[in-house]
Amino acid sequence: RRMFSRNSLLRRPSDLTACDFGSDGKKIVAAGPGIVRIFDVQSSQQEVSFPILENAALSHTDNPNKFDGLLVNSGGSALLGGSWSAGSLSVRYSPDQTRLAVCQPFGCSVRDAKSGEQIYDFHHTDIMGGRYVAVFSPDGKYLAVLASGSSADKMSCRVDVLNARDGHVLFTYPREPKGALKPAGDLAIDPLSEQLGCFTSSGKLLIFDTKSWQLRHTLNGGDSLAFAPDGKQVIVTSRDEVAELINIADGRVVKTYKTEHPDAVTHIKNRPLAWSPDGKWAAIGAEEFNIVFWHVK
Repeated sequence: RRMFSRNSLLRRPSDLTACDFGSDGKKIVAAGPGIVRIFDVQSSQQEVSFPILENAALSHTDNPNKFDGLLVNSGGSALLGGSWSAGSLSVRYSPDQTRLAVCQPFGCSVRDAKSGEQIYDFHHTDIMGGRYVAVFSPDGKYLAVLASGSSADKMSCRVDVLNARDGHVLFTYPREPKGALKPAGDLAIDPLSEQLGCFTSSGKLLIFDTKSWQLRHTLNGGDSLAFAPDGKQVIVTSRDEVAELINIADGRVVKTYKTEHPDAVTHIKNRPLAWSPDGKWAAIGAEEFNIVFWHVK
């Protein structure tokens, strides 16, 4: 286990709110309120550091002067640990490790991984306080961004798929917000870059075909999801059932994960979830820094 310069990301260790390995496993990017830092995994030495809060915030809010005044008068406390922000809620490397997608409550900023310079940004509303998460497709073509609107802007809940190169919007769901299922929570693209999955606030999992962007399947929902390496199944976690293995084609629940120690995994919302590349194991986050392993196949 390596310790990357204790408290080196920010003043408080709890401020590290998102991280991601590069595809070659040699770099790790870590983000928190207002800052992104990249470390070499072997040496644990910091290689890159750049601020993200001020520029991103001022370009995304509809009233920059008001925001700037709030930041100065509060000493940053309204943002750093306050109700407006828990820091960067999502940071992802592009498959070729040249770019980073950094999400905060006011949108998604795509940046050069070496210089930190912003290449483009995306936000579809000027009301701050929502939750943005983003994922690159494994083939590097797409950047999918899910926005869960704030309490003041619930109608802004949606998924946008961008051309990862230039930020051009290719697909938006829902196209007509009124009466549609509202996206919320987790977002994933399968390892073959053929399917996009997202949850809805009504408890469903929507699966879209990335070739036509048509909705192909509506499955039982939950909090977190992970696609199988072959894209034929998905694991979904929830507070009650812990985890379910579901066939995407017919929606059948193939297997349900239970444990002899339910307190360690049940009744947890948005628990971390990962599927091993060989498809045999699922890793599920639990309480008190525990990870439980489910032998899926």
